[in-house]
Amino acid sequence: MKFTTIGTMCLTLVLACAGTASAVNLTISNADFETTRDGSLSPVTLTDGQYFRLDGTAGGGLSNASVPYTLDDWTLLTGTSNLAAVQNAVNAQFTGATGVNDNILVLGNSVTQAEISNTLAATLEANTFYSLSVDIGQRSDFTNRGYELALFAGGTELTRIKSSDAGARPIPVGSMSTITLEVDSSDFAGQVGQALEVRLASLNQAAASGQTAFDNVTLNAGVVENFSFESPTTTSFTP
Repeated sequence: MKFTTIGTMCLTLVLACAGTASAVNLTISNADFETTRDGSLSPVTLTDGQYFRLDGTAGGGLSNASVPYTLDDWTLLTGTSNLAAVQNAVNAQFTGATGVNDNILVLGNSVTQAEISNTLAATLEANTFYSLSVDIGQRSDFTNRGYELALFAGGTELTRIKSSDAGARPIPVGSMSTITLEVDSSDFAGQVGQALEVRLASLNQAAASGQTAFDNVTLNAGVVENFSFESPTTTSFTP
């Protein structure tokens, strides 16, 4: 998905918007949720608001003749598969969305949590700062379910933030904000060498309706040299 980004907002348990030197962008397979397949495992391109749930069923005009649809590299951990979907965003939902290469991950539509994960080939390195960023937003025609963003190594949680935390930035309506979580690996010597894992989730909430959108997951590793606070992010689609 393509964005125009204004500023950056970091939510962190270790550093506050820390600048990094010699940072390395670690590979997260299918970080933009664009790699999807039909029932024959052939690549499929979603357009014009089409979507499929992670139980494989189609919606938004996507043909049911090619089910089950699948999302490469991501695994549903919590919640039933009908609570997670890949959707092609349109302008009526997100300002500037064109319906081309605009896939988003959608979690929610129930009182129970939905959580999805992606395990990287990269492992936790000693004496390294990690910066995990995700674009998170809310459809303009729907309420939101809140978010959780976490980084794990070898099944051990390194750090996690959620929209219900004190001071967390509200999810923007009709656009996306980049939320960043940072952690120092020196606090987790026992997990060095273990595979890194990204987890995204909606929150448990009393109301059954609502969805939260996720896109453009990145993870950088490097040595921190300076610190600075920057302005909040508002992100919109670029045609």
